[in-house]
Amino acid sequence: MGILEKSHFRDQRLAWRILGAKDLSEGHIRGWAMAINFLVALAFPMLALSLFSYDSPLENITNFSLTITSLATIVKFGLYTRRLSHLGEMEELISEMDKRVAGMEQENCYLLMKKRLHLLSRGFLLISCIVIVSLEMSFFFKDERCLPYPSWFPLDWESSWSSFLVAVAYQQLVIFVQVFQNYVGDSFPPLALYLIAQQSHLLNLRISRIGFHGQLLQDNEAELGKCINDQKRLYRLLELSRNVISWPMFVQFIVIAINVGVTVFGLVFFVETVYDRIYYVSFLIGITLETYPLCYYGTNMEQSFHELHYAAFCCNWAEQSRSFRSTMLILSERTKMNALLLAGGVVPIHLSTFQATCKAAYSFFTLMSNTMKQKIYI
Repeated sequence: MGILEKSHFRDQRLAWRILGAKDLSEGHIRGWAMAINFLVALAFPMLALSLFSYDSPLENITNFSLTITSLATIVKFGLYTRRLSHLGEMEELISEMDKRVAGMEQENCYLLMKKRLHLLSRGFLLISCIVIVSLEMSFFFKDERCLPYPSWFPLDWESSWSSFLVAVAYQQLVIFVQVFQNYVGDSFPPLALYLIAQQSHLLNLRISRIGFHGQLLQDNEAELGKCINDQKRLYRLLELSRNVISWPMFVQFIVIAINVGVTVFGLVFFVETVYDRIYYVSFLIGITLETYPLCYYGTNMEQSFHELHYAAFCCNWAEQSRSFRSTMLILSERTKMNALLLAGGVVPIHLSTFQATCKAAYSFFTLMSNTMKQKIYI
């Protein structure tokens, strides 16, 4: 069966090229790419300069949440840009493994994998669009003149319409680009981990069927050799994925607990209008879904690698040659390699980490609530 898709990361590759990350990673300095990324990076100091400077607690909460989100987005985008050179080799390895798909069972599994990859990628895009729309609703339905999000701006936008329009246009550009950066940065890791898990499952099917279709012993040995090459490609793909996503995900895990706690705190105690509530709920869902699919597919990938060890004993090894059995022992020993990915070499990309993140967010929310109650009583 041939390759049905040139790249499973087509949407992400296109997004990185539009954002200029692909050119920057290849050492091609494009003026428009540098200009857009510079303008977007300026949003962080503008947000930071107005931290906790508003009379409204909700504005302070929104400003703080967007400040740490903006910083995390800039850092993650820079980390991805440095590692995008690995993307070409990853796609080559995936293409080689795609060529090995054969038989009705494997073809059905492959087609289902393609469909789910497409739905997962477009699902992240839909969530990004919902966040943008909810933020626009919160801005356009304000009764008084204000910026899309609370931030310092060098022009006097409160008294000048021209300055106000410049400020709004700039913030709209920043919102769109940073949400787009978040989309590609958040969608790529779960896509990569799901793809690795499914390639592992396809290899599982190939190994477990060896020796049951009446082939010659030499043909079975040749097929086992090809499966060992697939196994090498799979582990290399795992290593490349680790190099690309490890540090961006470490940054994400650090920020996500604080951001969820702050967002829930603002939603529970200070949000009053319907449009603000819609924005906060959609933002909360968006930042939560940055982490859950990643942890879910990280756990799924680890389990799929454990199944490879069992697949070695499912094939008809008892009726094969001595050299086949010896080679199969080597393959089964290799399957004992730990496939758990660590973000930054410290935090497991696993569902247990998502659970720990939720607990940390609740602890942060409780801390802020208790602090607010103490101030009220005083």
